[in-house]
Amino acid sequence: MPLYSIAILPDAEATAKVVAKKKQLKEAIGWFNTVNTLPYITISTFEAGDIDTLPDLLKKMAGIAARQPDIKLRFNQLMKFDHGAFCIVPDEESETKLRKLMADFQQLPVTNTATNRVPHITIGNGLSDKELRIAGELITDISLRFQACSIAFRKLNTEADQYDMIEEFPFRNGYLQQVAQQSLF
Repeated sequence: MPLYSIAILPDAEATAKVVAKKKQLKEAIGWFNTVNTLPYITISTFEAGDIDTLPDLLKKMAGIAARQPDIKLRFNQLMKFDHGAFCIVPDEESETKLRKLMADFQQLPVTNTATNRVPHITIGNGLSDKELRIAGELITDISLRFQACSIAFRKLNTEADQYDMIEEFPFRNGYLQQVAQQSLF
């Protein structure tokens, strides 16, 4: 079954900072998983085998996204995960906002297969203990500030082992609901 992802994509400035950190790590340890992956924050991943259900799912995603306000985010802490991941995690306020967003998207009629529910941006994945130690010594601080204005719906391209963008859904802070309510009167 195809694997899909709902994610927030950081703006160009934050993306450039993460890409620079990945390049710095690659120079120190060589190739690693996710070295060529652009940064993202996973909201949900799931499998969907029935292509006929996608239009309904896309409509529900658009509705949930339309109710969301733009979210100012700050990622400024580094964290190592047990499975060999070196990541940037948000400050407490941003984490609270992202967890609410994640909960809103749990309304979708799919089973979230994401194993890590901590909001994060991965610098390196599949790193050995030694590589994690080097990453921690090399990359000691980072500060990303950006505004999330949409979510991206992506499908895993198994040949490239990367996600391809299918559609982007803007946050409209309830705009669609307001327009619908106004049209009733």
